[in-house]
Amino acid sequence: MSQQDLHPSPDEVGALAKLFWEEEGHPEGRAMEHWHRAENELRRRVIERMAAATASPNPPAIQGLS
Repeated sequence: MSQQDLHPSPDEVGALAKLFWEEEGHPEGRAMEHWHRAENELRRRVIERMAAATASPNPPAIQGLS
């Protein structure tokens, strides 16, 4: 996982932060809170996708077992 993978674009963060703001009824004065929440959420999603991609869905077969 590279450092770049954990840095979502400002457009992605802004879109999610706006969604959080809208879900909370458009509160004033919490823009930075929504921004940081969005950054953290997007990073968490990347980490989960990377973990899922590296997990082995099918364990290797053991010889002699069918």
